Amino acid sequence: MRKLVWAYHQSGESLRQFSSAHGISRSSLYYWIQRFKESSIAEVPPEERVPSKFISIDLSTGSNPEPSYIIINKPCGTQIKIPL
Repeated sequence: MRKLVWAYHQSGESLRQFSSAHGISRSSLYYWIQRFKESSIAEVPPEERVPSKFISIDLSTGSNPEPSYIIINKPCGTQIKIPL
């Protein structure tokens, strides 16, 4: 359905024209448009989505009782220390 909603947004057609041309009821198309409205992902077709560049890391401290931190050193010299 996301592809169909994306195609509708790209088409420039009215809800009536698009739903008729694609064999879907206006109420059903409207429902899916509203469902995806909150998410910008509805406007990007799956083949054009950029994969996330975030990676997960394991920050478990194990049996170490000492406080642990993530330290981020920025190029400007600022240091960010995040307790775990």
